[in-house]
Amino acid sequence: MARPKEFDRDEALDRALDVFWTKGFDATSVQDLVEATGVQRQSLYDTFGDKGSLYLAALDRYSERSEEWARALERPAESPLTVLRQTFIQIAHDASTGSRGCLLVHAAQERAGAEPAVRDCVQAGIQRLERAFTTLVKHAQAAGEISSQIDARGAARTLVTLLWGFRAMTRGRAGEAWLRSVVDSVVGLLSTETS
Repeated sequence: MARPKEFDRDEALDRALDVFWTKGFDATSVQDLVEATGVQRQSLYDTFGDKGSLYLAALDRYSERSEEWARALERPAESPLTVLRQTFIQIAHDASTGSRGCLLVHAAQERAGAEPAVRDCVQAGIQRLERAFTTLVKHAQAAGEISSQIDARGAARTLVTLLWGFRAMTRGRAGEAWLRSVVDSVVGLLSTETS
């Protein structure tokens, strides 16, 4: 009879995610994961496989949370253009205050080139954001806040690129005023108020 696991798998996964998010894949050792999760090395291997498999599980968990965030963008409770601006202002603030940024952005920079499963996860994240921003832009167009002449999908791709750029800058601690000026420029280009 198999011995029952003596730890909560989801809690261990959340703790492993936190380590990968903070340190990155390469700088995270198995011992770091053992210490963070409180789970013995062999039990980690038995449950998740090797370090790479645990990393993929952590990316999947992070992606689930990102899905919730993207769904909220698709259903703005107020002016879509205001939601768009506030989203980027928050990311600009995070980027200037030493936030850990986005785990998927870090994965793209660190592992996507060498690991097809990581690349697939990153691509799924990009597509999810593109869909969310396309929907948000269409809501803004319906509200008369963004010109109907603007291609919603093209605008969404621009916004995804901007968002990922902001998140990539979190580790460099880009200046918030500089990032806010970028937000103002992009929102200004989209807004019908300045047309």
